This record gives sequence, structure tokens and C-alpha cells, in this order.
Amino acid sequence: NMFFIDSIPANDRVRKSITLFPKVDLQTKSYPIIIKLEYEDEKGITQNEAGIIQQHTADLEINLPVVQEPRLKIDNISIPAEAGIGAPVKIYADFYNMGRGTLNNLIVKAEGNFSGDQLSFFVGNFAAGGSDFFEVSIFPNEIGELKGSIVFLFEDDMGRQNEIRENFNITIVENVVGGEISQEDIERKMTEMGVEMQDPMGADRKSGAAWIIGALLVLTLGGIIVFVRKRRKKMRALEEGMMTDE
Repeated sequence: NMFFIDSIPANDRVRKSITLFPKVDLQTKSYPIIIKLEYEDEKGITQNEAGIIQQHTADLEINLPVVQEPRLKIDNISIPAEAGIGAPVKIYADFYNMGRGTLNNLIVKAEGNFSGDQLSFFVGNFAAGGSDFFEVSIFPNEIGELKGSIVFLFEDDMGRQNEIRENFNITIVENVVGGEISQEDIERKMTEMGVEMQDPMGADRKSGAAWIIGALLVLTLGGIIVFVRKRRKKMRALEEGMMTDE
């Protein structure tokens, strides 16, 4: 923080630079810095009237602006990879102000090829150390790949506009609502489960599927009947034992 310059000729100048590191806990504002100059003229060091040797001095004051960089952290983003057309899709995200300055006029919103209510959330002035969350339900508009973003808009302490985007993709598929499940759907689900579907006695695929479903129902009902019979038999045996004891 000190420089020595041997001499500066008339009508000349010398440039020096220094790097300053502000404290981490400083607020965003301008701080005064005093620059003190000590120099001699062509006569060198002179004596004042009291006989004290002294140099010429001059003090300069400048204001150095200190800006805390905004640090908005987005965490715990919850977005499904796949959803059905027309069904609500929930989007969720936590966010924190990890910096030392206030984020002014913070707005969080969802953008993309979808519709929904209250897709934007006005947080306001988001103080340092603050935490909040954004949650919204969207409705996809078409089948295919949905591309969207969670957008954070705010101003820092210097009035500069900032934007942070968290992009996401969701695969939108067709829903089967209120209709019959097709033979292809049954075969696909059974294949996913590792079950091979065969046509019994040369029947067609639809009758084969009906046969399997019917067989499962029969086995289930048979198990219930056997259980009820065994239960009744056990209760009857207990009752006879109690009568014998009396």
C-alpha cells in the first residue's frame, strides 16, 4: 500500500496500481479511501519557521464502490420425466439467498408449452440468508417432448437485472381414461412383467386373454372358498371340544 517514486519531471506523469480485497462481510455501498502524498520540491526538504524539517503533503479522498455478487442457489428440483396429456404435472424447487446482499423484486415463474394457473410467484425483496420454495401445477398442451424452464428474475443492490434459468424436459404420452384397454396394451404390460402370452387350444388372442383372466378369477374364488370351509371346520371342532369338556 506504499510506493516510492524517485522523481516526476515537469508535465509528466507516473501510473501505479494496487489490488484491494474488501472484507467478506462488507455491505454493497461506496467506501472512502484516503490517498496521502508526501513529496519534495526542487529545493528538497525544507525547514519551517520552527526549524522542523518537513516535506510537502497532500491528501486525496476517493470513493470505492463495493458490490457483493448475488448468489441465488436453486435446489431440490422435482420434475417427473414422463406425464400424461391433460393431467396436472407438479413442479417444485427450493431456492436460497447464499450471498450477502438483498435480491430485489425477485420473481419466479414457469415458462414452456403448457398452461396452468398462477405460473408466476412474486417474492419481493429476498434478504441474505433467506429461503423459500416454488410449486406449481402445469397442464401439457400436446403429446411429445415438453420443454420448459423455471425462471428467476431479480435486481441486485446496484440495480442490475439478473436472470437464472433451470431448464427441464418432460415426455408427454397419451392417457387411457374411461376407455377399454386394448389387446396390445395387455400384451405390452405382460411382456414388461416377463410373462409370455399364448393362445390356449388354438383360440384367438382376445379369447386367450379372457381365458387367462377367467382362470385367475377362478383360482382366487377357489382359494377363498377353501379358506372359508377350513375356517368353518375349525370352528366346529372347537365347539365340539367345548361341549365335551362340559
